[in-house]
Amino acid sequence: MNETTAPRVPRPPTAELRYTADLTEADVLSAEDFLLERLIDERHRIEDPQSQEVARALARLAHRATTRTLTEIRALAARPGAADIRARLHEGWSEMVVAMAPWLDHPDYDHARWYAPEHITREAEFLARHLGGAPPR
Repeated sequence: MNETTAPRVPRPPTAELRYTADLTEADVLSAEDFLLERLIDERHRIEDPQSQEVARALARLAHRATTRTLTEIRALAARPGAADIRARLHEGWSEMVVAMAPWLDHPDYDHARWYAPEHITREAEFLARHLGGAPPR
């Protein structure tokens, strides 16, 4: 990409991601771009047709995880308190992070944003730390 070309997606925030509920669409799309670039690079280096099919399948799964995660981000914006949506968001994002794990040492890997936070929200962190994860009474 040259200086006059706009990026495909807005840049994600630069602050460390603390809670899954703080994910942005830009986080997800930039992670997908990173992952797909790596998978395309791998596919071009592989000469074996069967291994190329594996790389294509992984790219499809990455796109599916991206779509799922974006759907949950949008649903959470409409219903911020929905625990089921937050749980699905956490699960979808975790799948994306696992898919990117082989490239943790890549210089373009965003360590501040591309990991699966332990807690979905600040409230969940509080409950886990102070009430052993039990719901408030």
